[in-house]
Amino acid sequence: MQVRTNQIFFIGSILCLSILACQFLSAPSSARPSENQGASIPLIEGITRLFGQTGSRINIGGIEPQGFEFIGQLGGSSVAVAARGDTVYLGQGPRVVALDISNPASPRLMAESPVLPGLVMGLALNGNTLYAVALYGGLHVLDISQPNVIKPAGAVTPNLPGCDAITIEGTTAYLACNPSGLVIVDIAQAAKPSIVFEAEKPEGASFSLALIDRRIYMVNTSVNELEIYDVQSVKAPKKVGSLPFSALPESGHSGGYIESVRVCGKYLCLAAGQDGLVILDLTDPEVPVIAGRLDTQTSSGLVVDGNRVYLADDMDGIHIISISDPSHPQEEGLLPTTVGGWELTVKEHGERGLYVEGDRLLITDPAYGLTVADIRQPASPSRLGYYMTPLPDVLGNIRVEGQTAYVTGRNSGFRIVDISEPEHPRELAYDDERKNLYLPYPTGLEVRGKYAYISDGNYPFHVVDVTDPAKPIQVGAVYDETVSDGAFDIVLNGDLAYLSGWGLDDAFYPGKGLWVVDISNPARPSALQFVDVANERWHLAMGKGYLYALDGAVDDHDQPEPLSLRVFDLKNPQKPVEVKSIPLPQIKHLSPSGIYLDGDWLYISVPMSGVLTFDISRPDDPRQSGLIPVQVGMTDIYKDGSYLFLGGTTVYDISSPEKPGFAGTTGNLQAWDLAVEKDMVYVVTTFQGMYIYRFKPEK
Repeated sequence: MQVRTNQIFFIGSILCLSILACQFLSAPSSARPSENQGASIPLIEGITRLFGQTGSRINIGGIEPQGFEFIGQLGGSSVAVAARGDTVYLGQGPRVVALDISNPASPRLMAESPVLPGLVMGLALNGNTLYAVALYGGLHVLDISQPNVIKPAGAVTPNLPGCDAITIEGTTAYLACNPSGLVIVDIAQAAKPSIVFEAEKPEGASFSLALIDRRIYMVNTSVNELEIYDVQSVKAPKKVGSLPFSALPESGHSGGYIESVRVCGKYLCLAAGQDGLVILDLTDPEVPVIAGRLDTQTSSGLVVDGNRVYLADDMDGIHIISISDPSHPQEEGLLPTTVGGWELTVKEHGERGLYVEGDRLLITDPAYGLTVADIRQPASPSRLGYYMTPLPDVLGNIRVEGQTAYVTGRNSGFRIVDISEPEHPRELAYDDERKNLYLPYPTGLEVRGKYAYISDGNYPFHVVDVTDPAKPIQVGAVYDETVSDGAFDIVLNGDLAYLSGWGLDDAFYPGKGLWVVDISNPARPSALQFVDVANERWHLAMGKGYLYALDGAVDDHDQPEPLSLRVFDLKNPQKPVEVKSIPLPQIKHLSPSGIYLDGDWLYISVPMSGVLTFDISRPDDPRQSGLIPVQVGMTDIYKDGSYLFLGGTTVYDISSPEKPGFAGTTGNLQAWDLAVEKDMVYVVTTFQGMYIYRFKPEK
C-alpha cells in the first residue's frame, strides 16, 4: 500500500512530538527504587567524556557510542539532492545514496555511503567528488568515481558540530552551520580538507547560503537576518550588511522568514515562507532591496535554472516562475499537490532540497523521499516517478517480534522491517495511505499475534493484519466519518483496547477521555464504552488489573485540574473506574513525559527533573518512592533488569537508584523509542531512520 500523502499540520508541531511517546512491557525486576532524592546527573559527565573522541567506531554528532556496539542503520529523511545525468545523489537520513533514474518511474538504488554523524543537510558535486554536510557533523568528502560505490575520502568538523548547507567555488567550500554560522573550508586536497575560517564563538543558526561576486548571503534564524559577508579574504571574512526578515512584505503578519537563498543571474532569489518568491536587487551588494515578488502560501525551497525558478510551496506544490523580468516574476506553470495523491510535508527544518538536471526536476520531502518531475513543458509539468526512503520522518514507536520490526512514523505511517540480518536491515512494506480523507498520524502501537493495533491522532484506531509482513492489510478500524477524532496512546487488555482519545462532542467521543474498544474480532472492532477523564493527552500503562493514565496537558484553562497520575480499577474491564488521582506538580502542560510499569514499580520520566518512582505493590494506591536523579531528554522509558533506558539514547544501571550508574549512550540521536531483544537494541529516531546496536553496558 504505497499511496503517498501529505501531513498538513501546524508549523509548531515540534511541540507535538510528545504525542509519539509509548510504552513497552518488561519482566518484573527486583531492584527497589530508593527514597533518596540526590541531585547528581551522571549523563552530563558521560557525555563530557565522549566529546572530541575519534576512532574506528561510528561518531554521531561528536559522540561515539559507549556501552553500545554499532551494528546497522536503515533509512531516514531526505532534504538534500544533487544529480549528474541519470545518477542522483540523495541524502537519506545519515547517509548519501546513489540512485539510477534512467527509468524515472522506478528509481533504482545503486550505492550508499557509510553512516555520517547526522542527517545529511546539503550536497554539492564537483567532478568525481561529492561534498556533504551533516546536521550533527561538518563537511564530508565522498569519492564517487565508481558508479556503485560511495567512498569516504576526507572530513572536517567545526569546533561546534552541525552544518546545514554548502556552496563551492574553486577549491573553497562555504558552509552555513548551526551554531557556528559561516565556516570556510579549503578543499584543495580532498583527503585533507581544512577549516580556514570559523568564528571564535557561536554565530547563530544558519541554514542556507549563496555566493555571488565574492559575497556570501546567508540565512541566520538566530538573528532573523539574511547576513552579508565579504569573502575577498577567505581567512578573514567581514560582515558588511544584512536584510532583516522584518523587511519582507508579510513581516507585519508573520514576522517574516527566509527558508532558502539562491543566485539568479545578477539577483538573489529567496524562498521566503509566506512571502513566496522574493527577488533582491544587488545594485548595492551590501544593501539589497526588493525588486520583485510572487506571492505563495508557504514556500520552503527553490532552485534556479537560467531565467526560470522552481519554487516549492508546502501547500501549493511546485511553482514554475519566469524571472526574465525580475521586477515582475510571472508564473508559467504549477505542479500541484492533491488530496490523497502527490503532496509535500510541511518543512520544519532547513531548506527543501531541489535540483534541476536536464529536463527533470528532483524534489525532496522529509516524509516521502524523492519525486522526479518532467519539466520539458513548463506550463504543464508532470510527475514521472518517486523513490520512497525507508523509515523517514519522526519515528515514534517500535515493536520487535522475532525477526521483524514494526515501526510507526508521524507522517510516514506504518512501516515493517526485516531485521533477520541486523547489519543489513531492509524495509518490507509501508502504509502511509489516507483513511477516508483523514491524514495518517500514528501515536501508539501494539503488536500481538498476527495483528498490529495502532492508535492515530486523526483516525483513532486501526487494526492491520501482518500475517505476511511484506503485505500488511488493514482489516479493521474505529472512526467517525462526520467529525475529526483521534487517540493519543493505546494499551491492550485481552480482547479489549484502551485508547486515550479526543474529539468533538458527538456520538463517538463525547469529549476527551478513555475509549474502550472490543477487539475480539480484529476485523470488526467496535467501540464499547467512553470514560470521561479530566485533562487530556494521557500516556497509558497497565498491570495487576489496573490502568494507569498520566496526564499530558490541561484541558480546562479557566478551571484547571492539576496534571496527575490517574488509577483505574478494571474489575469490569469494559467499564474502567477511576479510583485515585495523584497530582504531579513536576509535570508541566504539554511537557513531554513517559510512563512505564515494571512489576511492583511504576516509572514516570520528567524532563529536567529525572524519573519518578512509585511503589504499586498496592496497585490501587501508588506511593511515590523517590526520584532517580538522571537527566531525561527524549521521554520514553524502558526497563530491562537493572537497566533503565531513556528514549533511545542513554542507559543507566539503577541497581542503586539513589546513585544511578552511567551504562552507555547511543550517541547524539533524537530518539523517542527503542526495542530490546536479548542484547540487541533497535532505536528509532527523528529523521535519521533506525539504528541497531548490541548493548554492552559500561562497567
